[in-house]
Amino acid sequence: MAVLYALMDSEDNDQIIDTVSSLLENSKSADVRKHAVYMLADVDDPRVLDIMIEVARTDPDPDVRRHAIYAISEYPDDDRVIDTMVAIMKTEKDPDIRRHVLYAIAEVDRPDVTKILVDVAMSDDDEEMQKAATYALSEVDDPEATRALQHVLQTTKSNEVKKAALYALVERDNETIVPTLKQIALGKEPGDEAEELRRAAVYALAEVDDPSVVPVLNEIVKSSDDPEVKKAAFYALAEHGGPAAIESMKTAALDPKNEELAKAAVYGLMEALEGDDASFFLEVYRKSPFEEVRKAALWATLDSNEGASVPSLVEMLKGTSDPDERRTIVWALGESESDDAVAALAEVARTDADRETRRAAVQALGEIGTPVAKKALRDLLGRQ
Repeated sequence: MAVLYALMDSEDNDQIIDTVSSLLENSKSADVRKHAVYMLADVDDPRVLDIMIEVARTDPDPDVRRHAIYAISEYPDDDRVIDTMVAIMKTEKDPDIRRHVLYAIAEVDRPDVTKILVDVAMSDDDEEMQKAATYALSEVDDPEATRALQHVLQTTKSNEVKKAALYALVERDNETIVPTLKQIALGKEPGDEAEELRRAAVYALAEVDDPSVVPVLNEIVKSSDDPEVKKAAFYALAEHGGPAAIESMKTAALDPKNEELAKAAVYGLMEALEGDDASFFLEVYRKSPFEEVRKAALWATLDSNEGASVPSLVEMLKGTSDPDERRTIVWALGESESDDAVAALAEVARTDADRETRRAAVQALGEIGTPVAKKALRDLLGRQ
């Protein structure tokens, strides 16, 4: 390798091309051939493209072929580039290389690139290739690519390709795709695939950088008959944040009729509030009739920036018989050095019906370590 690098310093293109070409034809080491491709790619000489095309077509090692394909894409003005890549895509057996060819094609600034990618997205035998071509369309510098993606979305029979088209459209055109995403999200078609597409549409809305999306998401929460879509909408609302999104999630978190929706709203608020408003999560914990929602609100309260006060934790402890919740509150009390926390923990350690909860209370007292906590531990030992 050192000889090769020294040769590159000579700036003698004839010698470099002759030597590197010989290595590419004769070396049995794929690593040597790959380095030869790297070096040749830096040589400013029209002969390089011919060599790279040959390597991309014929080298036995997929990694060497892949690097040659990237090198070819650096010659966008040569008509042979697209023709070569299309030919490789048709004959190449390695699916990973075929996908790399697609992404390389997308980098070439030519008007026929969009059509090539659409053809693959619509008709390739490999669904992964269809998806890759669809994603690649998001990178094409061609206004027609947006219309091409809408065509793929409307006509493909593959649900996976439809989802890829949604995300690609968001990448290309944030604003004009919103009505389409809304229509899909509020659709009522039965079946797992339709449900997946509705969720994908909502998640795509999370990526739209436009505050006008928030009312759309609120409408989806109110109007959708699909609980999974509603949960996805809360995720998207959390991504957007803002007063309107937060108010919508707070209302749902306190809903006494829909457990899944309320839990999704709590998790969405944890994301959107970024550790603020522990008092609201404490309100949900106190008011919600659903155990899973209460647990989510408990974690949200304890994970908030200000946490829950010791009196609030003691109140929460008295209000639940669930062992998991009680142990969680016990661990939170162990973060405080107040005498009230010690008293509550000592009571749990003496009287709780659950052995693991009693043990957690003893450990929490040890963590506190104040004189009052140590006395409580001695008193507990005296009762043994």
